[in-house]
Amino acid sequence: MKQPVPKFRGVPVKGVMSIHNIGQWTRYLHTLEGSECEIVVKKYRRKRSLPQNAYFHGVVCLILGNEWGYTVDEAHSAISVEFLTISEEGKPDRIRSTTDLDTEEFTQFIESVKIWAAQEFNVYIPDAEKVDI
Repeated sequence: MKQPVPKFRGVPVKGVMSIHNIGQWTRYLHTLEGSECEIVVKKYRRKRSLPQNAYFHGVVCLILGNEWGYTVDEAHSAISVEFLTISEEGKPDRIRSTTDLDTEEFTQFIESVKIWAAQEFNVYIPDAEKVDI
């Protein structure tokens, strides 16, 4: 069975990477002693949070699904088509997954859906802090 590969974060300062948890980093490097390794450095992006995801499915999709006579999954799909369709010239349209959104993008997405629901369907969706999921 393939072993999980840990991820480490840090901050580059004047061309040198300052690793946040240097002790774990060093211990992990010792497990790779003598092996050729690959290093990937990319800007850290906070993925959508579990509470955001729970609110989206358990409140937004549930309320709109009930309004439309859809299941939560069907409402999720309809919302994704409306807000996450990507059109590129010479290519068929595709739907961006909500799992690709970071916390800020997901917050903006949910706010757009709430405004759309109110304007297009006269459906009020309460803020996350006003519901118990």
